[in-house]
Amino acid sequence: MSRILFLSAWFPYPPINGAKIRIYNLIKHLSSKHEITLVSFANTIGIEEARAQIPFLEQYCRSVDVVPAKHFNPTGVKTWGGFLSPMPRSVVQTFSPEMERLVARKAQVGTFDLVIASEVGVPAVVSLLASRVVGVPKILDAIELGLLQNTVSSRDPLTSRIHYAMTWFKMQRFARAVIRRSSLVTVPSVEEKRNLSMVVPEYPSIEVVPHSLDMADYKGVFGSPQPDTLVFTG
Repeated sequence: MSRILFLSAWFPYPPINGAKIRIYNLIKHLSSKHEITLVSFANTIGIEEARAQIPFLEQYCRSVDVVPAKHFNPTGVKTWGGFLSPMPRSVVQTFSPEMERLVARKAQVGTFDLVIASEVGVPAVVSLLASRVVGVPKILDAIELGLLQNTVSSRDPLTSRIHYAMTWFKMQRFARAVIRRSSLVTVPSVEEKRNLSMVVPEYPSIEVVPHSLDMADYKGVFGSPQPDTLVFTG
């Protein structure tokens, strides 16, 4: 049995959106053969609400810690300092000293065989903190660059294209730095593997792990079918 330090950008309970579903099921299935220590941001819910949900995760985790997430405001005053940083402004503004201290303490107190950092998005704070853990193999899970790559088109104003070019340049530098300190990166699709390979062409360890559902969680009676209707849950 391996001991895994699992860092999550999304508090995975309740599993009610795509990112949470992925992370929840990863933890659930890994826990059958490994010991999980979870450290997570409370991303879409308040910190007290997240703490109230901890017992639902303790059936799979040896311990669960959660800290408040800082949300990126591209027009906020604090983002201006990010222009002078080599890291993306989003990482500078959302960086959490509380999470940094917690991860450092966990890494010192326990001996882990593996660190997994799940972003389900572009590389950000949990990827950065995972890359700083020394002496342990690291996996960055569900890295996605496609949305950022497609943010701006040639029809947008010149100022938007310049701003995007700066953002994309910084993100590529940041992604290369954290990925090169990792043992493996997973992406949810072949397209995302292609995107990442363009950013870090020499990096050999990129594996496709698609988003998926555990269909056993969806058995039951959910109401009578209504003809000529469609429920879109995405």
